Amino acid sequence: MTATFETAGRRALGSVSIGPVTATDRGGRTLLLPRAASVAVPDLTRVIQVVITARRSAGVYNDGYADNLSLALAPSSQPRRTRVYLWGARVSSVGDPGAVLSSQSITGSGASTVITQGGATTSHTARGSFRVVWRYRRPAGKVRTLSLAVVGPASPVVARAGGGGSLSLRVRVRHSDFSGCDTRDYGIVTLVDRAGAGRDSLVLSVCHSKTRYVDGGRHHTRVFTLVGRRR
Repeated sequence: MTATFETAGRRALGSVSIGPVTATDRGGRTLLLPRAASVAVPDLTRVIQVVITARRSAGVYNDGYADNLSLALAPSSQPRRTRVYLWGARVSSVGDPGAVLSSQSITGSGASTVITQGGATTSHTARGSFRVVWRYRRPAGKVRTLSLAVVGPASPVVARAGGGGSLSLRVRVRHSDFSGCDTRDYGIVTLVDRAGAGRDSLVLSVCHSKTRYVDGGRHHTRVFTLVGRRR
């Protein structure tokens, strides 16, 4: 019996087999012998195809037998490391024509590493950076920037099968052109990927303010690069 692990597109990722049980194993008698095997399920597995094969060695009779067959999935007891890319995006908003602020953009990149054991998170780290740029109509050419460095996770990764999830990151101000917002300040960046089921969003909470950017918002807020790319 062979169990083959496959992706949703039916691409084989690996397999595990038990048997065969030969006439020599049975001592020339007709009886059933127990066989078992275990293996770690490969990442991206969505289908497990099980095939039982009996080969006739002599004669004309179909006399292959099997009984009490089962396929069981169990949580792994070994720590498992997963790297999740839940950001790597450019979010930009355009101000109203009469507003002093012309546009605002956020760029960011990074990764989160999650180590789980028995289905529970035992370690969660994050790294990366963000940069926010404000451009003004008055005075002409005025630009202010805010640079943020990720110092760790603010909450566990919430990732869903098939894509999507949310992640909150604790950030430190590395550079600021604003008074009252300096390198001693910390904040939170939260990203939500709706995986096509809704609008992706990014919430920036830093320097005593909170801003939410939503894909397709009322002020023409746009997500130029997918927020939520995962590996």
